[in-house]
Amino acid sequence: MKRKVCVVTGACRGLGYATALAFAKKGASVIMVCPMAKCGQDAAERIRVESGNPYVDLYLTDLADLHQIRALAISLMYVYPRIDVLVHNAATFRHERTISPDGYEYTFAVNYLAPFLLTHLLMPAMEQSFAARIISVADTSLMQGFVNLNDLQSTRHYKGHVAYRQSKLASLMFIQELTQRLNATRITANCVSPGTITSDLIPDPSKLPWHMQVTHWLNRSFRQSPKEACRYILNLALSPMLSDVKGTYYHQEEPVRFDRPLFKQADAKALWETTEKMVALTSSERILKWEAPNLSLWALT
Repeated sequence: MKRKVCVVTGACRGLGYATALAFAKKGASVIMVCPMAKCGQDAAERIRVESGNPYVDLYLTDLADLHQIRALAISLMYVYPRIDVLVHNAATFRHERTISPDGYEYTFAVNYLAPFLLTHLLMPAMEQSFAARIISVADTSLMQGFVNLNDLQSTRHYKGHVAYRQSKLASLMFIQELTQRLNATRITANCVSPGTITSDLIPDPSKLPWHMQVTHWLNRSFRQSPKEACRYILNLALSPMLSDVKGTYYHQEEPVRFDRPLFKQADAKALWETTEKMVALTSSERILKWEAPNLSLWALT
């Protein structure tokens, strides 16, 4: 990993922090993307001290704000003209429907719109890498998700867990569609679910439906620490065996093939085109062209 440049979003605590620390220990230049100054500064300093690696940079960005994401990308590519690994780890869960600065439902904005836009904006830097890897941190709950193309903003009958599942399934659809558009490059894009981990993602589990509360508390004894779980992200980022693997959903270290497709290819393409409008991609940013799907790459068949 020496001389490699790795970007990790949501890196000030939990799984993102553990991943950034692991990259730093392996000698990579690490870019931590965090929303809060105090938390981010403390986390970055701890990583520098524990890893002995001074090449740990912090960029403060609210990933719910599209303007800040654009500013982040400009700043990053000015300092780092090459990016080798991009880990979309940042996620949020809101019990009540909240609006982002751009007027979008907050969970959808952070969990899906932000990775979509940031990936586009950093693509020129990733193309400078010999073989860049994009990794989206998934969640097994996406298997119960449904992307409603007619109500992506969850304006009707909002429920936090439904909005979260939709955002995570949309992220998987993005990775699958992205794979088709990167087919002629050496850039890979995959999803990984690390399994149940210790996390403060859900601020108040008592507000969940009763059956989800039961599952939440029963899983306590099976939860991994972020330090244990980050190895699955590192596997996708580092393993030479996975250098040509694209568009695959992993549960920990195992590729998953579902009994039934979780979505239609046409819906993934429609979601992409809708998202381009939502994030207002300019002609210069819209550098990824759609190609006819190479079905051999699709894990969800």
